[in-house]
Amino acid sequence: MEMPKYLNWTRTFLLLDRLAKALSIPPWSDDEYLLSSLFRDLSREGKLIGKSLNTNIPEPTNYPGKRYFSPFALGILRILKQLSKGN
Repeated sequence: MEMPKYLNWTRTFLLLDRLAKALSIPPWSDDEYLLSSLFRDLSREGKLIGKSLNTNIPEPTNYPGKRYFSPFALGILRILKQLSKGN
């Protein structure tokens, strides 16, 4: 897949920065439920970036509580994979 003609890099780096901080700083780094809560807050941004890269970020309403952790994390990993391929 080729990179989209336009990708909001500021939005992308801000999302990745927030995720990197949360994953490395307690209490978030130690609590899957807190991370899931943060992921819910970031899902809109993730969806906008994912849409540009033809990558789906799941709806948080389909995954109550800490169950949103894995689907969101997998979506972000797919985004990172698409970005790393950039042509």
